[in-house]
Amino acid sequence: MAAPKRKKSTSRRNMRRHSGRLRLPAISTDRSGNMHLRHYATIACRGYGRLCPDNTPTQAVEGEQHG
Repeated sequence: MAAPKRKKSTSRRNMRRHSGRLRLPAISTDRSGNMHLRHYATIACRGYGRLCPDNTPTQAVEGEQHG
């Protein structure tokens, strides 16, 4: 039967056990007060805490055609 050649140190044992612990999500609040996960865009404005761009339609410049 296989047996370890040397005893595992307490440091190595603790490093192995450390990887299986539960971690809380990193939640932060943006300038508008909404809570979101770090490095993820907010649901409200899809930005990282910055002001949302205005979604009103802009007027076309004369001579410019869309399509």
